Amino acid sequence: VKLSSLNLDDHARKKMLKLVGDRYCKDSGILTIMADSCPLRQQNYDYAMYLLTVLYHESWKIETWEAEKTRADMEEYIWEDSPSQKNLLDLLLRTKVAGEGGDEEVREQLLERREVQEYKDSVVRLKNEGENESSLARYKEAVRKVLNL
Repeated sequence: VKLSSLNLDDHARKKMLKLVGDRYCKDSGILTIMADSCPLRQQNYDYAMYLLTVLYHESWKIETWEAEKTRADMEEYIWEDSPSQKNLLDLLLRTKVAGEGGDEEVREQLLERREVQEYKDSVVRLKNEGENESSLARYKEAVRKVLNL
């Protein structure tokens, strides 16, 4: 089954991937459910459909511990409204590199700048993939560009 054919939001998709484990192929986007324990082919098909239905409904459930997850508990780093984004915007506003207009307009202008986008990409990559030579070099260059060094 193509995972994209299932009507899943971001939370449900991530939970589905956790539930199915290695039965999902990232390259093809296909979820494989094997059912061959029943004597008849139709029974195996029905059982596979049952498993898919259970997985679908379980992935939509939000457990209490999931609702209590903090930003630090998330599987991947999200830039929007992150401390990194807020700190960068505050720094750029204090150093007067922003354009004219209201506070929200200035923040939007800053977020659209190419060097801020590069910084965002490097921070997200560093947080999600971990520290390595490539991600640290990219982060270093992005910081230099943002600070005009």
